[in-house]
Amino acid sequence: MRGGLGIEGRKTQVERERWRASLGRLAAPPRMLPDAHHDPGDAPCRVCGGAVAATGARYWGPWRQHDACVPLATQTGARVAAAARRLAVGTITDQDGGLLTVSVPCYCDTGAVPVYGGGRMRDRMAWRHVDRKKLVRAVKRLPGLRVKAGLTDVKCSDGACCWCGVRKGRGWRRAPYAWRDGRVTAFCGDCAKVWDRNGNPEVGRDLTAAFAEAVTGVPRMIGEPTWIGVPVLPYVAASDDREGHEDRWAWLDADHLDAIRLVEWGRYGGRYAPSDRRDQARAAYAATKDAARWAEGATELHRAATERGWG
Repeated sequence: MRGGLGIEGRKTQVERERWRASLGRLAAPPRMLPDAHHDPGDAPCRVCGGAVAATGARYWGPWRQHDACVPLATQTGARVAAAARRLAVGTITDQDGGLLTVSVPCYCDTGAVPVYGGGRMRDRMAWRHVDRKKLVRAVKRLPGLRVKAGLTDVKCSDGACCWCGVRKGRGWRRAPYAWRDGRVTAFCGDCAKVWDRNGNPEVGRDLTAAFAEAVTGVPRMIGEPTWIGVPVLPYVAASDDREGHEDRWAWLDADHLDAIRLVEWGRYGGRYAPSDRRDQARAAYAATKDAARWAEGATELHRAATERGWG
């Protein structure tokens, strides 16, 4: 053998170098990831990014979070509304926030770490990671978005609701009736739902049953006789005023309408009545078992309905 280590020597040298390399790897300290558990000072909330003190903090993995922010983590609209309030953009509802397309992610989803690395104190304010200018522009578009989503009461170009006569409403839909001049009519959203539930009635007993539900809020059961006290004349047949009224059914006699509702609510123990009128409804129903007593005020309406072909 002339010079060199030979085959055995070279194998020994390679093994020695591998052994040294493995020692180096073992000697290297593990890389510690940021974790708010080990920070005695304030740390960012995983949702809003605002400061959370270590004392009594709630944790989510390596992050801290405010108690109030916990439900916001999974509710996009609620985060938008919270950011708008905190950044002085405006006060909007969670539902409104869900209509906006602006991005309001959780702080932990922006690439941030669970601890503050120094920086300015104002950077520790909640929702600082949100683009305020974009949020302002989005909120300005909210009125139009609410109208498109059917969340704002608006007038219908076809006039007041052909059933209840309300001037402004939501969810307007074309109705099968017509004004006296032949122009088309529309249902407000509330009346449209009742009309659908009752099989789209236009005249007769089925129409009376639908009115009973629309006026009182009490659904009619299959085969249940319709109470004679409920008027069957829709607004479009009773009036030519396309402007309508501020409130639903305002064109009917208020006292008679209230009596109808109280007795109908009382029939079901006040289940369908507003909470502050349940006792009154039960008392009204207990005072009379004869529904015809309350039909006096509807006599003229029924006669007119029959003459016009609505009854």
